[in-house]
Amino acid sequence: MAASIGETASPHYKIGIEWLKHLTIIILLALSLLTIIVAIFVAGKDVFQYQNNQYNLAFPYHWENYQDAFKYLFPFVWNSVLAVATTTLLSLLLGSWCGFVFARMRFKFRSPLYYLIIALLMIPSPLSFVPQYLWIKQLGMINTPLAVIIPWTAFWQVLGVLWMRTTLEDQEEAMFEAARIDGASVWKQFWYISLPLARPVLFTLGVWIISGSWNDYVWPSIAITEPSKIMLSVALRGYMNQATTAAGMSGNLGPSYAGALIASLPLFVVVLFVGKQFVEGLVSGSVKL
Repeated sequence: MAASIGETASPHYKIGIEWLKHLTIIILLALSLLTIIVAIFVAGKDVFQYQNNQYNLAFPYHWENYQDAFKYLFPFVWNSVLAVATTTLLSLLLGSWCGFVFARMRFKFRSPLYYLIIALLMIPSPLSFVPQYLWIKQLGMINTPLAVIIPWTAFWQVLGVLWMRTTLEDQEEAMFEAARIDGASVWKQFWYISLPLARPVLFTLGVWIISGSWNDYVWPSIAITEPSKIMLSVALRGYMNQATTAAGMSGNLGPSYAGALIASLPLFVVVLFVGKQFVEGLVSGSVKL
């Protein structure tokens, strides 16, 4: 009797758990979308609309907020694209190569050296700003793209070493043994075997690097102060200050939200094109980490 009750209740219990999971996902997704929707509503308001109704959609919708923000921010887009693209390529290449070395090769002090590199992730970034700035200044790289590219690459490649080592370590040794028998060099094993198999993880890591570098404000504002060379994140902050000052005591955030949406658009495009690979790499990496 007890067994039959348990068998009857079990399917309903499993269905309830599945519904609870789906409901939780829907709520989290709705909250995420709500912030974007509110930002779009606010971005199209003038001073009077924002004063009377801050967060709901109001008409007429002022597209000129986007036009003004685009005119102000567009000259700085290339600065960020150049720095972020270079940082991403260097970080992926160096991180995956170092991860391959730690995963596939055996040498003295291999494990202590690996954990010493990973320990760098535990050092807060602000602690390195002063020595980092002095070093960049001595090398004459202040107000140049290298002032952000080198520190960003140094930071992100550590995460790359951690993730790529755990990923490449699980690849089948038989493939590499066959490649060595055929005379493949270590570089060819890395380039033609390891990297293609780790493609989803590379996409995921690349999206993280792009997002983190694109949104970084503190270090670019310190390292690059020449107005024509600043990063988009720094220019966005300047535009927000300018828009807020122009609004006076009214505090109209419409132009500021429009600028933030425009500055975030490249990230939406990146995720749109590599979303599938990003999820695959995230799931794969989560199992290994």
